[in-house]
Amino acid sequence: MSDAAPPSEARSGPGRVAIGRSPTRVAVAALALFGCLAILIAHHPRTALDDVVRAWVIAVNRPAAVAFFAFVSTVGSVTPMIIYAVIIIALAAILRRSMVPLTVLLAPLVAVFAYLGTKSIFVRTRPSGVGNAFEGTYSFPSAHATTSSAVCGAMAYLLYREGLLSGVTAVTGAAIICLLVGISRVYLDVHWATDVLGGWFLGTAIGATASALYESAGGPAARRH
Repeated sequence: MSDAAPPSEARSGPGRVAIGRSPTRVAVAALALFGCLAILIAHHPRTALDDVVRAWVIAVNRPAAVAFFAFVSTVGSVTPMIIYAVIIIALAAILRRSMVPLTVLLAPLVAVFAYLGTKSIFVRTRPSGVGNAFEGTYSFPSAHATTSSAVCGAMAYLLYREGLLSGVTAVTGAAIICLLVGISRVYLDVHWATDVLGGWFLGTAIGATASALYESAGGPAARRH
């Protein structure tokens, strides 16, 4: 029987400290980017980027693409994302016989409060939407982009650190999902481009904070065998 520890558990000393600090650094950087964008939106409710992207989306709008992105928007909405997170976290906790993975439940929970609170502050009006679709809430930031970024970021980190996915697979999968969900909101004309950017920044900050909490709770070293 080999005494070699799994890669995630073999890290110790300076290497382990560096991994533990990485989520915190990402959270700070993402929050700073969100803050800069929020200041811009506060002074310029409509940016040149928003107008250019919306004009392009309207010009290339096609029924087949609308149907595809409507599906993406539905399966990538807030409630499904929370469900995905709960399932993945529960699976990780069961497989590793540890309560530590439960700490990343912070991601979907904080994401909901964060986007609701921010929307109420900025009260930004949405674009008209495909077929004059009515979403019923304010625009900045995108709830879809915020929640998907928070959940996918935290889940990718959790699955990688628990040894369930490689780093490349986890990051690539999370990036593709977040990108598609964000693009769907712009393509359906229910969000401005900067709404999605803001959601990505805010969600990344939340997901990274949840990952940092996971590390502070013990990370993969807390697993029971």
